[in-house]
Amino acid sequence: MPKQVILDAGTKALGRECSPVKEYGTALGVEGSHLSLLNEYHGYLRLSDDDHPALGTVLAVVPNPVCSVVNSFDELIVVNAACNPVSQWPVAARGRLS
Repeated sequence: MPKQVILDAGTKALGRECSPVKEYGTALGVEGSHLSLLNEYHGYLRLSDDDHPALGTVLAVVPNPVCSVVNSFDELIVVNAACNPVSQWPVAARGRLS
């Protein structure tokens, strides 16, 4: 059985598209992690080793691809390499698909 943690984010937040190679995305700061499966409200983050985030840890998830995810939210939170928030960007085109 693969080593994994379950995230409190699924297709409702991260979209349904994926890549056969990159799967649904990854978590910043969790080396070798891959979002291997999503249901509506949960994501299954596959890990490459036994070192995993503690229960309740907030993770920065990079979805694959990001286009549909951006359109689902009113703003983006920009983080630096250490996953610390540095800026917030409004999504000006949010809800303008119709």
